[in-house]
Amino acid sequence: MKETMKHLIIIMTLAGTAALGQAPSGTIQYEFPTNSGVPLWNFTGTYLAPYYLNTNDTLQLQQDGRGKIIGTYQTGYQIGNQTVDAVVSATGSVRGRGSPVSVRLASTIFVVQSSPSYSEEIGVRRKDRLLLTFEPATRTLGGTDRVTNTRQDVVVGAGFFSPSHTKNLGSFSYTQAATLAVPEQSDGSWTLKLDIVPAGNKLSGTGSTIFSNGEIFEFQLIGRYSPAKQTSKVLLLGSGSAKGARLVLSIVEPEGRIASMRGTVAGQKLLLL
Repeated sequence: MKETMKHLIIIMTLAGTAALGQAPSGTIQYEFPTNSGVPLWNFTGTYLAPYYLNTNDTLQLQQDGRGKIIGTYQTGYQIGNQTVDAVVSATGSVRGRGSPVSVRLASTIFVVQSSPSYSEEIGVRRKDRLLLTFEPATRTLGGTDRVTNTRQDVVVGAGFFSPSHTKNLGSFSYTQAATLAVPEQSDGSWTLKLDIVPAGNKLSGTGSTIFSNGEIFEFQLIGRYSPAKQTSKVLLLGSGSAKGARLVLSIVEPEGRIASMRGTVAGQKLLLL
């Protein structure tokens, strides 16, 4: 903690300082630089994904408070002389504590190769399963992509008496290397902002985590101030896209210094003791 706190920057408004023997009130902002010892990564952004079907694939990801990732691939492929543009959903997760941070991604696309009739298509259903590890020094997500290609004959039925059906014609799998370059704005630095409203020794209000890439998670704040110990205990619970994120803080008054912090935000465990 001593090494971490050496790099921690505390910014208070005039109303944010607590007088001796009084509960804190107002805005307190904590800046955690890249070298703070408690980095927090947000992988929301746009990526080039050349490992996929061609070098022009684009991957758009959005990370939530639980560390869940949802996104889309925008890709294209050829059927004869025709180029087919497709948007494919992707899902995954972020897990870690400081370093390393692991990222999993999965997607499925059906690539049409021929259409024997109006209601029939023959093609390959491709499943990608990525297991990546984040390297802060190079800002890259590197690892492997497990690809499974299943050739299928898909017939779209016309109704109850003619249902749709799919016939598998064979499959094979292989593993290939995959690397994604993380946007430069993501450097692990982040800001914790608290807006505290006291009512006696009870605390309420809001909080937010602001990531280096500009993404913001909002929190509800509850807590209690102890005049005898000159400390405040604060619980932050994520709301909206930050739902599932949770932080518990012990703050030394009146200077507002964080004595301890623990919790999980965006799938990453944070710990200061």
